[in-house]
Amino acid sequence: MGGLAAIALFWAVLVFSLPVTAQVRGAAPSSGSAHSAGKVEQQARSLQKKAIEDDYLSTEFAKAEERLNKAVTLCGSDKCSAQLRAQLRRDLGVVEIGGQIDREKGISNFVEALRIDPNVVLDPDLRTKELDQAFDVARRRAGLAGAGGGATATQTSPSNDFSHTPVAEQAVLTPVPIYVEYTGTEPLARVIVRYKSATSSEWKALDLKRAGRSWKGLVSCGDVAQGSFQYYLQGFNPQNEAVATGGDRTTPYTVPIKPSLEGAAPHLPGEAPPEACTDAADCSPGFPCEKKPEPPPPAPDASHKYPRFWVGAGLGFDFLVLPAGDDVCKLNGEPQSGEQPTGNKFEPKNDAGYYCTTPDGTDYPSRTDKFVQNLALQDGKAGKVESGLAPSNFRVWLSFDYALSANFLVGARIGLVFRTFPGNEPKQDGHVLLAPFHGEARLTYLVGKDAILQPVAPYAFLATGVSQYDAKVEVPVVERDIPGTRTIHAWEIGGPWFASLGAGIRVAFGDRKNIALLLGGRGNLTLPVAKSPAVPSFGPEANFQIGF
Repeated sequence: MGGLAAIALFWAVLVFSLPVTAQVRGAAPSSGSAHSAGKVEQQARSLQKKAIEDDYLSTEFAKAEERLNKAVTLCGSDKCSAQLRAQLRRDLGVVEIGGQIDREKGISNFVEALRIDPNVVLDPDLRTKELDQAFDVARRRAGLAGAGGGATATQTSPSNDFSHTPVAEQAVLTPVPIYVEYTGTEPLARVIVRYKSATSSEWKALDLKRAGRSWKGLVSCGDVAQGSFQYYLQGFNPQNEAVATGGDRTTPYTVPIKPSLEGAAPHLPGEAPPEACTDAADCSPGFPCEKKPEPPPPAPDASHKYPRFWVGAGLGFDFLVLPAGDDVCKLNGEPQSGEQPTGNKFEPKNDAGYYCTTPDGTDYPSRTDKFVQNLALQDGKAGKVESGLAPSNFRVWLSFDYALSANFLVGARIGLVFRTFPGNEPKQDGHVLLAPFHGEARLTYLVGKDAILQPVAPYAFLATGVSQYDAKVEVPVVERDIPGTRTIHAWEIGGPWFASLGAGIRVAFGDRKNIALLLGGRGNLTLPVAKSPAVPSFGPEANFQIGF
């Protein structure tokens, strides 16, 4: 009995002592762990409250992000409840997206929050349309059906080998940013975006630029028309084989393109939002881009080589200003017996420079008939001229000019004069007649910057030289013993020295502007030398030139 009693006592002690031992062994560490976890969670909640209520609402987003990151680090993977850890990740995403720090990073924090606690939702006091859209994207990435945070799913996510979220919206004529992260294992050498706008029926291609395991790019603003913008992704290995996809033509990513944005302007991570295009060169054919004013064509530069030597030909016509005169055909005196008809005594009686001829060009009155005609002319009826204009000479010439600069040309003209005085008596009286010769030296100024290269340029000129300037007018004369009147030509004669002023327009042609036409007018004045009076005249002229 003693042995049986001892055995029974042993088993009783063993049975009743196990729960107590287990309880004691489990109770002590549980109490310490709970105390420690509670302290960490309290600190994390304090950081969370300050980050949102003090920093975020005061728009000090960087400080809010710093506090929340510190809280996430404190909680680690098991020092806080799953609910708190999910809320910290959620709030961190709110700060990064709402504070426009990094949208992609914010979505990643939303995804992590949903993986910790699939029932986490956005704080109703902090929700915005942009946050709802981002949270919806995070739910899809986390593999959760439907939308979260009160948002509605905007599109079905294409199956793909990339981690990618389309921008929520974009404005018309503004580049669409595309940022993707490759999640596959096959090496990629190239990623292409194939896209089309609402106004295009064909798919276009855009190569994205590599950024580590990420790829990014901007779709040309000219391809961003109002409506639905669609695209999908293709990845190629170094052998240019398609090994990765993100959507396809039947299930593409879509971005609504609007006249104006409701939320913040989308952008690539770490970059400023792209600007809208205003250059028609960025637009697709027929697409209504706003055009910038076209810059004016550059002004010709005189430093460029221009023709220096210019040869040409021209013509001109003059009108002579006639002075008034009486008895313009009457000669002074008559020779005595044996006296030669020379000297001033036998020159025309008028001092206006008139000499007379018959219509056939013979000097009148004759000095070889013993002055019979001159004696027959009745005083007061020997030819009267009223002041006025009369057609003068017609001239043709060859020209040569040298361009001293883009504005100054110096040159000469040599030519013939037509409709000149036909008689001989002026030479007997000491007049110098060079008919039918014309010669002049000339200085031309082209007006404007680099004028010789301009298609149109005004010009002015000075000229001097030798030529003949004369004009005729019909006058009636009366001779004694001859009934009626006789028609005689009275010639006003000037020259040979003259000076001229003129102006006009120069028109240039050709790629080098080496062909020119000068159209202008000139005024002339003969110099009172060698018994010739000062005779004014004026008229039009034209000159054609070729430069070398």
